[in-house]
Amino acid sequence: KIKMGEGIAGTVAKERRPVLVEDIEKDKRFKGKSRDRYKTRSFISCPIVSKNRLLGVLNINDKRDGTSFTEDEFDLITIIANQAAIALENAFLMKQLKLKATELENINRKLIETDVAKTEFIANISHELRTPLTVLSGYLESMTVEPPQQGGVDRELWDLSMNRMQQQVLRMSLLVEDLLVLSRLETPGANKKEGLVEVPQLLAALEDEAQVISHGRHQIMSEIDNNLRIVGTQGELDSLFRNLVVNAINYTPTGGAVRIRWYLDEGRPCFEVHDTGV
Repeated sequence: KIKMGEGIAGTVAKERRPVLVEDIEKDKRFKGKSRDRYKTRSFISCPIVSKNRLLGVLNINDKRDGTSFTEDEFDLITIIANQAAIALENAFLMKQLKLKATELENINRKLIETDVAKTEFIANISHELRTPLTVLSGYLESMTVEPPQQGGVDRELWDLSMNRMQQQVLRMSLLVEDLLVLSRLETPGANKKEGLVEVPQLLAALEDEAQVISHGRHQIMSEIDNNLRIVGTQGELDSLFRNLVVNAINYTPTGGAVRIRWYLDEGRPCFEVHDTGV
């Protein structure tokens, strides 16, 4: 390696122009330049350039018979230098491609490992959730048809508790179904049953649940259009509404108020949660 502009090769590299010197003693461009490696006075020096990037310099010197290089030989060496530039650039690109291919292969392997682990996890947890849900649903069904004994549990409290338990079982079932869809690696929205959602009923149940969560610490109010229903996925809407309402309760201090609104605004259904918290 030499510095740009240093010696014969450095000068050619700096100017990026091939040169043919028949006799260095008579050539003003290189007269006095260091030529310790040259036995004869004639040489050819060509820069190797690819896409305006200097890759090196090709020097041809000391012909075996001691004669000067010719124009034909100069043309030949220039072609060889250009081919060398292409070969070096291809080699450089191939090296980059191999590095990228290795990098992508490692990333792909990690993604596959993660995906397999995720699928196994979802499949296992879904299976574990399904069993108790099935048993619980069976007990709930049997308890529904057998009213409490006279003098025992209050019938109204019994019915209210049963209704809440059934709602939670339904909610858990919808969550399990979503997990199963994800485990089958299907596209977003696949296997999700859309239909007419009775939003007023859903919100009425949510208001009742909010009263329980609040434990009387907050004022829970609602303004619900009982005639407004929409087409959608009940599980997703239930999760959306519940998250907003529970969040409002959690961040509202004792004595505060939470109001749920479901109404039509210029032809668009709107759901709002107002609270007096942070």
